[in-house]
Amino acid sequence: MRRNPEQDPSVNEPHGGPEAAATSTGGPGGA
Repeated sequence: MRRNPEQDPSVNEPHGGPEAAATSTGGPGGA
């Protein structure tokens, strides 16, 4: 699940998972 957090807000959610956290720079998952 490699997505751009600026285009897909779903990866910014805390349940985005480790992959989202690795790619996202926004939200609790990527912070």
